[in-house]
Amino acid sequence: MRFSGIEKTSLVDFPDRVASVLFTPGCNLRCPYCYNWRIVLEPKGPFLSEEGALQILRSRRKYIDAVVVTGGEPTIHRDLPQFLRHTWITLL
Repeated sequence: MRFSGIEKTSLVDFPDRVASVLFTPGCNLRCPYCYNWRIVLEPKGPFLSEEGALQILRSRRKYIDAVVVTGGEPTIHRDLPQFLRHTWITLL
């Protein structure tokens, strides 16, 4: 799985938790209010690899309470369930 970017620390994307936010490229929707339209309409690199994302999350394990995967549209990526399992194992 690849990601368009990461917000290493967010206090607003997961209620009452400190989170890291991963952004997936691409989307099959065209919401007029989309705030990430560039990664939807123009998904260009550089991209963050799954291993790169997991490495960042491992290094932040002591500081975050949650991981948010957003987009784009994360559910169009077939490897999302596997990535979420790896993330869960990594952060335990």
